[in-house]
Amino acid sequence: MKNRMLININGVVQGVGFRPYIHALAEEHNLAGFVLNNTQGVYIEVEGSDNDIGKFLCTITDKKLPQAEIFDIKSEQAEPVGYTQFHIRASED
Repeated sequence: MKNRMLININGVVQGVGFRPYIHALAEEHNLAGFVLNNTQGVYIEVEGSDNDIGKFLCTITDKKLPQAEIFDIKSEQAEPVGYTQFHIRASED
């Protein structure tokens, strides 16, 4: 069964290759959805199994990019919308 997680990451996460890193992690963990920069930091939506989403979240904090500094991660579950691939979206103002 697929689940969807909405994730907000605040910190030094822009201009350090964080979105491509998240894209690679999502594909590694068989997740679909997207990542984008916004005024608060980085916003991610992923869909997949609870197990894959859990591993994805752990990897973000346990194996973070050396240039990135994460101050806060907030996540909440939502109803799946049927993403089939993972994309990097343009930044939001």
